Amino acid sequence: MEIVVLLRDQAAKLALREKAFAVRLGRPHADAALIATLINAGVRIEVCAQSLHRQDYPRDDVDPRIPIQLSALLRRE
Repeated sequence: MEIVVLLRDQAAKLALREKAFAVRLGRPHADAALIATLINAGVRIEVCAQSLHRQDYPRDDVDPRIPIQLSALLRRE
């Protein structure tokens, strides 16, 4: 069994690297440890590119362990 979490809309910020999150949102990334734990447990976390674009989050700010999907609506396995 594979578990996939797809971050979209306001949740897209959770895909940011810790430093980028802190700079952009003015507070620490409180969920960074949880995201690392999920990834280490085999959960696949992905983020919607359109959501990143709408919120002006550059791709370079995304945690490299989190794949960027073109669109949450069109994501297919």
